[in-house]
Amino acid sequence: MTDALTLWGAGAFGVVIGWFVYYINRYRSGDIQLSDIVTLIGALGGAAVLALFKPGTNLFGAYGVGLAIGFFAYFVFLLIFVAISQRKYGDFNWEWFLDGRRKEPEPPWAIPYGARPPFYRIGLAPSSAKDRGGTGEIDTTCGNSDAGLWQSVDGQDIAVRITIKNTGKCMIVGVPSDSKGLQKGLATARPGTSATVAVSSASKVEFACQGIAAAGSCTGTWTVDPIL
Repeated sequence: MTDALTLWGAGAFGVVIGWFVYYINRYRSGDIQLSDIVTLIGALGGAAVLALFKPGTNLFGAYGVGLAIGFFAYFVFLLIFVAISQRKYGDFNWEWFLDGRRKEPEPPWAIPYGARPPFYRIGLAPSSAKDRGGTGEIDTTCGNSDAGLWQSVDGQDIAVRITIKNTGKCMIVGVPSDSKGLQKGLATARPGTSATVAVSSASKVEFACQGIAAAGSCTGTWTVDPIL
């Protein structure tokens, strides 16, 4: 006969594991795959767990109930926090759970650089690092201020590395700016050269062709890579 303390202990263990399962899934950085289900089942009900809680026993049942409580408790707390913020400040709304919509913080409030972004969708993983970059070709005339554009997929500031390869006859510049519209540096590549610049915080990079050449050609490529 299993005593109450042992059952409560197995249930509490399940609550902790369930809480972290939701936490890890919410902040994951990789793509969702069907094989994740097999991995998750193996982690939650594998040999290590079965060694602690034998299948078919009350201990295993308490562990399973605890898993469910911990997992859904994380979601319930998110609901409560969003509801409080919505009612008191109006910064969040229910759409945050769908696509991450929220109001930008106004001074003196700010989201510190490097903080985990609070916009991951329920049931969806954030785009992987390789999907957050971009590349493009430039084939226009000198003096064109619209030679290419990169924007972060979520509108948030991230650290990026800008690379420009100039094969034309006028200067190509990349102008990064943050989510508040402030310029965060400048990448410049002269004709026949390449340039690489790292920027600690940007949500957009606009490319332009400067100068006047005889043939007027502005050609090349640009690449924006996230810095992990």
